[in-house]
Amino acid sequence: MEKPTKIKGLHDVDVSKVPTGQIRYIDVYFGGQCNLECLYCFTDHKKGRLTTEDRKDLLCQARELGAETFVCTGAGEPMLDKGFRAIIRHAYNLGMTSVIYTNGNYITEDLANFMYNNNVSPLVKLESLNPGIHDKITKVSGSQKNAIKGIDNLLKAGYGTIIEGITRVGVAGVYTRLNIDRISDLKDYCDSKGILFMADELGLEKAALNNSHELFVEKERIDRIKSKLGIVESGIGSTHNSNETTCNFADYGLRIDQDGNVSYCTMQDLGRIVGNVLDEGLERIIKSVRIAKLVAIREKIKIINQVNTALARARTGYSISFPIGTCLFKAGDNLEVNKIVEK
Repeated sequence: MEKPTKIKGLHDVDVSKVPTGQIRYIDVYFGGQCNLECLYCFTDHKKGRLTTEDRKDLLCQARELGAETFVCTGAGEPMLDKGFRAIIRHAYNLGMTSVIYTNGNYITEDLANFMYNNNVSPLVKLESLNPGIHDKITKVSGSQKNAIKGIDNLLKAGYGTIIEGITRVGVAGVYTRLNIDRISDLKDYCDSKGILFMADELGLEKAALNNSHELFVEKERIDRIKSKLGIVESGIGSTHNSNETTCNFADYGLRIDQDGNVSYCTMQDLGRIVGNVLDEGLERIIKSVRIAKLVAIREKIKIINQVNTALARARTGYSISFPIGTCLFKAGDNLEVNKIVEK
């Protein structure tokens, strides 16, 4: 069976020619309610100010600005939001692909069929094929069983078909000390069902920071596994390939939280800098996003250069750098320490 390499709406959006002032992705959080209490959760579970009608209006604005994909990455379980179906149907009527991150516990056969017929690419949280490990990470007994059942319902609805490497369903996990020894089992499981398996490194903040002693895995070990198994990240857009690039989402998308605050990255809360969609429209706010992004990159690189200057003056024989492929905005930058070879 052909193995999937991309998710529809996430990795196949053409960003080669995006006019100034346009976007290709919009990430709008649903209300923050969630049925799990994951050890690494980085979001604040709150309903926020945005209503269903606000979200539908944002999708209209985004579509007019060139957005092709509506994404929901966080803040809770989107299927618990009362407006979930209405918003998905609205995105479909606008001609958009919806990419929904979900824990899968609420995917009934009826909902799976609804999503399939409304151009949704679901990404289901699955941390292990071992129920005990998965449920320990989510802190809810039975959550793994429910996620597997949800995936089965998706496959019954027609998900799992691969066309030129592109599939419409994925599994999104996180590398932790609890599951990393059996990551290959998850990858094999997904490959055999036409599901793209993706995994991300732990962001050491909020709950994850408090539980880092139980979860944290060294980057070198993760890199070896990613390389050996060919695992991609669950982030939006192209894979990172240099120290300067971030991702397609940061370059061509916007994230909007439950209160309407806007940023360019799911890992950054920049609403105070960028603006709020309830106070300003998307078209006006895009320019300020671009400015904030450039300032953030410049300041981060400036700090690295200052540190390297200090190391050189002290003649330590070492320098630091971002690993190639590391997003400049991710929590826990995993800076590399390099030995300076004297010529």
